[in-house]
Amino acid sequence: MVHAWFRFYCFLAAFFAKVSDVQIRVVAVANQKGGVGKTTTAVNLAACAAAVGRRVLLFDLDPQANATSGVGLEKTEGASAYRPLLGEGTLLEKIKDTAFERLQIIPSEVDLCGVEIELARSENHLLKVSAALQPVLESNRFDIILIDCPPSLGVLTLNAFSAAERSGLRVSARLSAASALEKCAVVSPPTYLPIMCSMRPTPAQAGA
Repeated sequence: MVHAWFRFYCFLAAFFAKVSDVQIRVVAVANQKGGVGKTTTAVNLAACAAAVGRRVLLFDLDPQANATSGVGLEKTEGASAYRPLLGEGTLLEKIKDTAFERLQIIPSEVDLCGVEIELARSENHLLKVSAALQPVLESNRFDIILIDCPPSLGVLTLNAFSAAERSGLRVSARLSAASALEKCAVVSPPTYLPIMCSMRPTPAQAGA
């Protein structure tokens, strides 16, 4: 099973490697439901894309910061996109190296919980991530930017959808996850990457 998922991630990474002439630059990985492997998909896809030669930026937009810890970084106060999203500084200043060649990250931490409240009060509040990413895109430092979204359809996820040219909607083989996927599909970019579906059975399905 592990090898099957590794091959799957490598297949998607190879897809990214072939689209450098097509402007697929920003991809949001999302699902309204938590626990479906969204962050695991974002981290592994980022690592595999870097391994096949793409310059990758992983943007951790989830206050839980699991993508940040997933690439080996500690959660550090003041390291997240909180200030740049409020117009204080730039995202370029927040980019950190990881242990993986060609893979860098904008880390997250718990202060992103408060940014939704701040953004909701501002003008064009659903375009803040898109605006903050423009200097990053214009720097031409990256071929792909992967955004790991929070498990909700709140302000941060909707911002990610506004910034993304594609979305990867992650779902597990459970009714609740599929239902959440349907809601995400309504508000996500009109074109999205293949749904990444885990077929791991629940204990009840396995007869445990």
